[in-house]
Parts: sequence; C-alpha cells; structure tokens
Amino acid sequence: MGDIKNDGTIAFHRSDAVIFNNNITGRGSLVKLGGATLTLTGNNSYEGNTNVNAGTLLINGTHTGGGRYDVMPSATLGGSGGITGDVRISVKGTLSPGASIESLDVEGNVNLGPGTLYIEVDGRGTGSIDLLNVSNLFAIGEAMVYFDVLFALDDPAYVFATYGELEGEFAHVANLPAGYRLDYNYLGGGQIALVQDENPVIPEPMALGLIGAALFVVRKRRR
Repeated sequence: MGDIKNDGTIAFHRSDAVIFNNNITGRGSLVKLGGATLTLTGNNSYEGNTNVNAGTLLINGTHTGGGRYDVMPSATLGGSGGITGDVRISVKGTLSPGASIESLDVEGNVNLGPGTLYIEVDGRGTGSIDLLNVSNLFAIGEAMVYFDVLFALDDPAYVFATYGELEGEFAHVANLPAGYRLDYNYLGGGQIALVQDENPVIPEPMALGLIGAALFVVRKRRR
C-alpha cells in the first residue's frame, strides 16, 4: 500500500462502490462525488478539507491532516476509523458512525447543524449500538437523531455518543425505542445514552382494568 501525494484536489466520482487502500498525503483536499460508497482504509494525512458532496464516504482508516469535513445535503459520512479535524453536517446531510454497528472517532468539533445523526442499535448484544466519540464540542441543537432498531432492546442503557462539551439537545428524535428516553448527561456527563424509562407506559391489561374501574365509578355517581 503506497502513498499518494496530493497538493491539489482529489475527486472521486464513481457510480460503483470503491475501497481505496492507499495513504493520501500532501497539502491538498478531497471531494467525494457520485451516489455510490467510497471507503478509505489508509492512514491519510492530507491537510485540506474533505467535501462529501454526494453518496457515502466511509473512513475506516485514519485521517490526521486536520482539515474540515463538510457533508452536503443527501450525502453521508460514516466509518469505523478516526478523523482529526472538525465535522459539519448540512441540512439533509447524515452522520452515521460505523458501516454496521461500530464506532467513529472525531478529534475535533462536530456540528450536526440541521442534519441527521443515524444510529443503529441491536438488542441482541450487550450495549450493541453505534457510537460517535467527539473529543471537543458536539453541537446538536438543530439536528435530528434517528434510531434504526434492528432487534428489540432490553439493556438498561445504550451509549451512542461521547463528547468533551455539549451544545443543545436534539431538535427532533425519530423512531425512539419504546420504553426508552434520552439522557444527555449519562453517568454524570460526557455521554448521551438511550436509557430505560423509569415511568413506563402502563401495560395494556392493567390500563384496561383502570379504565373499567373508572367507568364503574362514573356509573355509580350517575345512579
């Protein structure tokens, strides 16, 4: 696996999925075009920005160059590796840690803006959930979090994000698993988790019993 020096702009514009194993170095930038998935597995150090304009970019290696990642509308950034630099998500853009249930590390700030954090969670494993680790500021006040539940949950808590500093709470929560709520300061802070609700909805048989009792009281009063 050799190095590719980039002092300009590397553009990937493919309609098929590509796995790129080389290390990218230099002062240049990278642009992801096309609707397919590009997977970068190398230890990249290019210093310019990374623009995800279309499709999906998976960082399964590392990128230590320090440039900013910009994810445009309808595009997705994910992977199971590590990024050193800030990440900014545009409206209708998506940040999706992992390629399946895995973790993505960002050494920098993450601004979800009006975009979406997409989280897969699977109740068949202990704490089996995507994880986004943000070392600095995690800004979520305009964003949506969407939970893709692969199997019913049963653990007391599922941590899906860690942060150095948190700004805001999710403006929208989509597909929240039944019986769970969000804890933005789980175990004293620095973590966002799905936690089992301490005041769950009354099970249907009990609820029906209470409704029947209430109707009986009403009838007695009418007599």
